[in-house]
Amino acid sequence: MDRLVYDSAIYYADIGLKHNVDPDLLTTKGDAWLELEKPDSALSAYSKAMYLAPDDVFAVCGVGEAYQLKKKNEAAMEYYEKALGIEPENIWALYCKASLFSEIYEYSAAIDLYSRIIELDPSYCRSSA
Repeated sequence: MDRLVYDSAIYYADIGLKHNVDPDLLTTKGDAWLELEKPDSALSAYSKAMYLAPDDVFAVCGVGEAYQLKKKNEAAMEYYEKALGIEPENIWALYCKASLFSEIYEYSAAIDLYSRIIELDPSYCRSSA
């Protein structure tokens, strides 16, 4: 996607956050920062979302994704595990963990997780790629 789309998402999230500190807006902002490959900014947004909503699986995974982008794989795995502790069958958390396994060449573990995702939701397109 075009950088302008993500810059706009950050801009509008900031406007919303001036009126209401909302974990979903912070997570959206973190997502945009990740897409712009700005892991430190993403980590800041996701960490604030996690502070407000500690059981928000998407915020917790977002912290993991930011660490993964920074190549801090142990920290990333810790947050994916935390997310799965909150919601063991969360497709996104499983996908994030599988993606990390793929990135660190642990293909068997990645395949196991991708297979689990397909069992849980056969329509989930990312796991069949």
